[in-house]
Amino acid sequence: PYTTLFRSQGTIDQAIQAYVRDRSDTALRALHVAFLDASLFVPLANPVKEISPARYDIPVLCIRGDAGEGAIPAFTTQDHLLEWKPAGCQYTNLSGRALLGMAIGMPDISVILINPAGAPRGQIPRDDFAKMLSV
Repeated sequence: PYTTLFRSQGTIDQAIQAYVRDRSDTALRALHVAFLDASLFVPLANPVKEISPARYDIPVLCIRGDAGEGAIPAFTTQDHLLEWKPAGCQYTNLSGRALLGMAIGMPDISVILINPAGAPRGQIPRDDFAKMLSV
């Protein structure tokens, strides 16, 4: 039921808002479904490099969150990215699934920050993005 609801009526922004309001398992599952369909704008620390055919090194920008935790900022639109970095920055588009996989493979990352400078804003802690990957 939650899959149909968010695929037919919702967006990643709506799923983030619901998850921030209600950290229930249902809201997390709906966010997971939205992430599967999402393409997110993720800032880069350096340019992407092809390391072998169809394999790339994607040096996502890692920052410190409000509590000092390691974080990956990700944005649902280019406008949200520009709210955060008005002068612009290097970025790449990643699927939500790819972003979750990268984040879980980086032990220093404790949170994914969604639209950290604007609304809808949300934080997905490591425990929750690990649950999203295990589904």
